[in-house]
Amino acid sequence: MTRSMSVGGSAPLARNVLATPEALTVLARQMQAWLAAKNTEAPLPTLPSNLDEPGTLVAQTMLDLAQHLRSSETDLLLQQAWCDEEMADLDHVLSGVLGEKEYLLYSANAAMDEFIFLSPLARQWLGLDQPDMLHSPQGWLKLVHPEDYPAVKAAFDGAASGQGAELEYRVVLPDGQVRWHCNHFHPVREPGDGGVRVNGIISDVTEVKRREKMMMDFAFRQEVIFTLTPDCFATFDLSGNLTYANPPFEKLVNITIGDLTGVGLPEAESMLNVLLTDKSPRFELCRWVQKLQQKPDDFGFEFDFAPMLLNNLPVLELQGKPNRYLEITLFNAGSETTATVLQLRDITQQHQVEMIKSEFLSTAAHELRTPMASIMGFAELLRLRDFPPETVRDILDTILRQSRRMTGLLNELLDLARIEARGGKDIHLQPLDLAEVLQDSVKAINQNDYSAKILPAELPKAMVNADVAKLQQALLNVLSNALKYSPQGGEITLSFDFSRAGWVALHVADQGIGMTEEQLARVFERFYRADDSGSIPGTGLGMSLVKEIIELHSGEIKLHSTWGQGTTVSLWLPLLPI
Repeated sequence: MTRSMSVGGSAPLARNVLATPEALTVLARQMQAWLAAKNTEAPLPTLPSNLDEPGTLVAQTMLDLAQHLRSSETDLLLQQAWCDEEMADLDHVLSGVLGEKEYLLYSANAAMDEFIFLSPLARQWLGLDQPDMLHSPQGWLKLVHPEDYPAVKAAFDGAASGQGAELEYRVVLPDGQVRWHCNHFHPVREPGDGGVRVNGIISDVTEVKRREKMMMDFAFRQEVIFTLTPDCFATFDLSGNLTYANPPFEKLVNITIGDLTGVGLPEAESMLNVLLTDKSPRFELCRWVQKLQQKPDDFGFEFDFAPMLLNNLPVLELQGKPNRYLEITLFNAGSETTATVLQLRDITQQHQVEMIKSEFLSTAAHELRTPMASIMGFAELLRLRDFPPETVRDILDTILRQSRRMTGLLNELLDLARIEARGGKDIHLQPLDLAEVLQDSVKAINQNDYSAKILPAELPKAMVNADVAKLQQALLNVLSNALKYSPQGGEITLSFDFSRAGWVALHVADQGIGMTEEQLARVFERFYRADDSGSIPGTGLGMSLVKEIIELHSGEIKLHSTWGQGTTVSLWLPLLPI
């Protein structure tokens, strides 16, 4: 049916599908003007001031006007021809007004048990073939998810008493699919008899809910990551105020996020500077953030972006026992609430490793250079001069001794490197009697070269799971140290200790020079030697190697020493069950 309306001499009301909020507004105003020209006795609905905005208010106004036309006593034939069909077109109109998203419109009586109008979209959305579900909103309740049913039922029941609602709930479609609906309805007083009807609009918000869940999951993952990471993170807004700090940052400055929120860049800068050592570079947060947000102007042309990252900043040294070292990174996030991200990474271990590596290389070079210089010097003398046979023999003995020292140093360095690099992958464990391995190690040592002597010991059987070659290497180092560091002689005793259940300890006790507390604390450092006089041969790597080997066997090494009285080395190993 082709229809048109005119107000006085105005142009007929267009029947084209409306595509903009402005066009819908024109239609609503033309409908009101047309009704007013008919001098209807019932009061006209008032157009809201924000009619130009798209959404449910516009849709509601159209429903109110159409219902007013339906209830008027004038021109009943025109009402029937225009109102019913115009209501059916309204959801099509809204699809143009509100974009591609579709809305389901309905109008029902106060009891919500009969539709006055229902969008044809209902069948497509809800997959409804049952007449009772198409007859009234109450029929829809059969589709509502059981967990959401009480709230929806209560809202529908409240409509009869004039209560509107906007609620989101799930529906379970006949094919088992679960969708999210947003139902916004409110009661409207009927003109004339004062009855109540309910106008509503439903939108499918399944995709919105999916995205919300994705965002919540993402936010939860981010929170977990920022909580568990050892790095300190803090964010600042465009005004330079702190908006977020993760738990490691709170722990660093010893202030909770509640007290930190809103802190400005100068205050944050001061908080960290008081934690630094006197020799540490200063934490210049304000200057760095300003530099981060500046646009580069030294290229001869304009840039539309700011630098995104500053990571070549000085390393900070924090007070502590021991001192800690922090690496700084600043990131320009470009957001209003998260304009700048500050990251502080604890690189203390990395810094210590670098220092140890530098000291190791320096010490290793020195230790290798000393015997090499001796070898080269004496070899040069032999080449340039003639010496008596006795002198030549002494020089050759010195060269041989220094060559052996250098070979031993290189072998122990290689052993340590292999153990660390392979992480024990080349260890071959087998059941061994510790007493037998110890006796073989004692026999392998030429005790005639030393003043001290190892006392014979009848030791009980002690079965352990060990690599015979590596365990013997550790025992030889411990026994040779006991002999070397007993230059005045004395006795070296060997004993087993079974006082710990499931463990055996080999105690090697000497009566040598012993160590002070300071020396004892450094005994496992590489190249460290308790005797700095040079009179006792050694590389300073023996005890480091012993510790590595024993720990590969899941064991422990303990030392007890008294200066001037001697040292006891205890090697604890797990016993094999009998």
